[in-house]
Amino acid sequence: MQNKFGDMLKKLIQFTNIKLNVIAYHIGYDISYISKWANNTSQPTKKHIERINDTLSSIFAEEIIPDRVDMDLSSRIDFHDLLYERVQIRIRQTSCGD
Repeated sequence: MQNKFGDMLKKLIQFTNIKLNVIAYHIGYDISYISKWANNTSQPTKKHIERINDTLSSIFAEEIIPDRVDMDLSSRIDFHDLLYERVQIRIRQTSCGD
């Protein structure tokens, strides 16, 4: 079974409870596009997918990572970069059909 960009986007939206208008604002697209992507009726163009993935990765990483991480642990691990990288890789994999 092939994961689609929209499937992953929808899961991340549900997991983070982030509003479509927030996503639309940050990536510079109308909310109707975001809705179509999340419902698998359309996908971002190849021309813009990398920029969209980078922006979405940042948005979701900021929502998922708690504001207050234990200072001792956070001084040893950069959670934001780690999660950003993992989300970005996952989004790229789903947008490429892996």
